[in-house]
Amino acid sequence: MKLYTFSGAPNPRKVDIYLTEKRLELETVTVSAPGSRHRARDLVARHPMAAVPVLELDDGQSLSVPDAIIEYLEELYPDPPLIGHDPWTRAVTREVTAIAERGLLDAALIASEHSSPEFRGHVDQSPALAAAVRSRFTRAIRLFDDLLLHHEWLAGPAFTIADITAFVAIEHGEDCGCAVPTDAVRMRNWLERMGARPSTRY
Repeated sequence: MKLYTFSGAPNPRKVDIYLTEKRLELETVTVSAPGSRHRARDLVARHPMAAVPVLELDDGQSLSVPDAIIEYLEELYPDPPLIGHDPWTRAVTREVTAIAERGLLDAALIASEHSSPEFRGHVDQSPALAAAVRSRFTRAIRLFDDLLLHHEWLAGPAFTIADITAFVAIEHGEDCGCAVPTDAVRMRNWLERMGARPSTRY
């Protein structure tokens, strides 16, 4: 298998942390910068979405959605389990991961597109939309802060892909006004523990 990736983007970062937690080593190809013609040409040949990450199998088939890549690898390499260990914990992990995707990661990506100078000229930026998704981000943080009252990690007592998803979202949100409120103490403690994991260190 071969993984096409790009340093600094949240979706490749999510898969990279997952691979480190699983102690999996894949052949990795770092593609050129997002938006470049070479990158698009290079990836379209492998996957029509021309997005990273792309997992290319030995038979030429490929996946380019991070959760699909992770689900596939989890089936092949179930230990240590990062999407739960039984039907209930897998369902809860997927549910919390979906909340992190929609409430945190999507919000951070939209806020970045509508506030960052690098997107000017590419996106018709809306400060009102950026403000709205920042509010969504904060609501999700407070929900997770409440969840952490009951267990150590976001989806329960075990570290999972839900934690990875929320972490990369918060990382990405730092530069676009999406931040963990100072009074979300449990989330701030969780974030400190996440930052101390070897898998999250650059």
